[in-house]
Amino acid sequence: MRVRHLGSVLVSVIIPTHNSGDHLDECLQSIGYQDYAPVQVIVVDDYSSDNTAAIAKDRGAKLIQMSGNVSKARNCGLAEATGQYVLILDSDQRLERSVISECIGLTSSGVCQAVIIPEESIGSGALISGLAFEKKIISTEKAQEIPRFFDAGAIKMIGGYDETLRFGEDWDLYIRLSVRGSTGRCSAKILHFEEDDLGRFVKKYISYGGYSRRLFKKHGNDAATRFLTPTPSLDRFLHELMSDPLSASSYLFMRIVKAVAFSYGYFFYFRQKS
Repeated sequence: MRVRHLGSVLVSVIIPTHNSGDHLDECLQSIGYQDYAPVQVIVVDDYSSDNTAAIAKDRGAKLIQMSGNVSKARNCGLAEATGQYVLILDSDQRLERSVISECIGLTSSGVCQAVIIPEESIGSGALISGLAFEKKIISTEKAQEIPRFFDAGAIKMIGGYDETLRFGEDWDLYIRLSVRGSTGRCSAKILHFEEDDLGRFVKKYISYGGYSRRLFKKHGNDAATRFLTPTPSLDRFLHELMSDPLSASSYLFMRIVKAVAFSYGYFFYFRQKS
């Protein structure tokens, strides 16, 4: 029998989607299995051509269909959210059972206005191994992680996500929000299902590089430091290298591919993307 903490405040979970049928059902199931209630689920769908909308309806989520980038979709969800707190998820993510209750425990006690939820990459292959290694080594460096759980009033007060940004919009929100309150970190995880598809990975970081100029223009050196410098401390990396050299090698390969693809997009696609 699943025992739930029946809380006095509503949590709204916002999930932008586009042809997300492969993973959305598992994502929504994980929300339904949370040990906290009540929870409102809002799926903001970019007119998917697969069964995404049907899955959302079958799982009892509030479905909104609209065109636009991720920032616009999240803001649309925020406008419809009635919860005191909001959790921003991607459709290929799944929650461990106590994520929401832990976040509520931190925010409702006044400890913080936003909560970082550690992520673990799920999948197989060299690329996934590198991504999982990266998340592991930055898990002790709070400055490199970004919250997904927020006080709804605080996030709405700053105007939500910047809809002109197509890269770094979540970090931009965090920077604007951080001046208003502190950030906590829970122990329960988000499980992120990743595809071991090098071609898709390269295309994604080429587009990120192309879209990055607007973010760098807005935040200057702070953005460059956050996105262009290696994330882990050298001591942390060397420690993990000794314990898991194969994953560390995959991580180094991934970092090189990411840097080359991002740079290519930045220098050759900025006119179209910025």
